[in-house]
Amino acid sequence: MAEFDDQRVRRARQLADIGRHDEALAVLAVPGLQENPEAVRLQVFSLLALDRPVPAHDQANRLIAMDPDNAASFIARSYTWEAQNRQWESLADARRATELAPHSPFVRSRLATCLARSGQLDEAHEQVGWVLSHEPENSDNWVLLGRVYYHLNRFPEAEEALLEALRLNAENNEAKVMLAGVHAEMGGRTSDSIASLITVLKDNPGQNAVREMLLDVAFPAKLPREVVLILFACAFILGAPVLVLAALVYGTIIAFRYRALSPELKALAKNDPSTRRRLRIAIGLWIAAATATIGFGLYLLLR
Repeated sequence: MAEFDDQRVRRARQLADIGRHDEALAVLAVPGLQENPEAVRLQVFSLLALDRPVPAHDQANRLIAMDPDNAASFIARSYTWEAQNRQWESLADARRATELAPHSPFVRSRLATCLARSGQLDEAHEQVGWVLSHEPENSDNWVLLGRVYYHLNRFPEAEEALLEALRLNAENNEAKVMLAGVHAEMGGRTSDSIASLITVLKDNPGQNAVREMLLDVAFPAKLPREVVLILFACAFILGAPVLVLAALVYGTIIAFRYRALSPELKALAKNDPSTRRRLRIAIGLWIAAATATIGFGLYLLLR
């Protein structure tokens, strides 16, 4: 019976490797495999591949309950948290996996990815350095280093890391995507660089990294340095009223940037959860600040 279960797990893995995740789940959907950790791990990743994060997360919780001392269990749940845009929980599971398997380059690589996604770039850089010291010939590790450098705005170093990734594996699509984004940044976020990223997105529609890169270039989350300096100067001079001013300026900038997007990019922004949340926050702040300003003006007039 155990040999038969092993055969089903191997068959499911083969199906998952060629993208036939529905069939892999069907192979694994027998009562005897529901207590097999390897089978449950395969179910988690097949469900994620089919964009079913909630049932994948439920299976990941079962996996941890049955195999709590295995780093792979926490790595699986880390991916399900990430699929639900729960970056801190994803990072916590990656840290737990690293405690269980501190010498695994794969686990450390996952931790570095979670750190980068949660904005802890210095620690991510340290983790990538450790991974590369153990697996320097893995092109994905160089892509991860390029991603960290990209978020640190160290674009020449990001370009160098990504070119090394492509030297090791010329078919690494993520490296090509990242490199296009780096070149877009180095070119000054021009319409041509954005257009080239749109082309990359059309060629790689299933790559979430392409969408993230394109949104970051076309609709950046950070305010320009000059605007930040102006707001700080206003805060120093005006004190409390600068909060209202900052909300008005921030909302106006976001609205201006959004209006400047092409219809294609507007649709992309609306479909991205983090960008959609940023739009809602900007609108809410602008409305609150405008209401406060009008209310204060009426108070002065009627006093």
